[in-house]
Amino acid sequence: MRIFVIGATGATGQQIVERGLTEGHDITALIRNPDKFKMQHKSLRLVKGDILDRVSLDAVQQQDAVISSLGTRKISLEPVTLLSGGTKNLVRVMGQHGVKRLICITGLGAGDSKGHGGFLY
Repeated sequence: MRIFVIGATGATGQQIVERGLTEGHDITALIRNPDKFKMQHKSLRLVKGDILDRVSLDAVQQQDAVISSLGTRKISLEPVTLLSGGTKNLVRVMGQHGVKRLICITGLGAGDSKGHGGFLY
């Protein structure tokens, strides 16, 4: 499969990319800062971009599936719209390019993430 990975520089994203490559998939990783990503492989393509920028997401074209392990390290009282705004952009662009498979993964609520979800969590 051709898999588009978002959040590949995070711990979970790196595991997704490694596993995908090990399983023989072609991986395209959307990365804001390619200098942060040291992995290299003949079946790995890095695309510099941002999930909040719809033009960046055109790299999803001709992919079979998308895996998003996007997260934020910020702890803030301000609204964080990275996940909601980014996923909205992603779904819209996926629809334009006919990509129908989306997996979203989060670690919120697992392990030592207690306290990262705000008051309601």
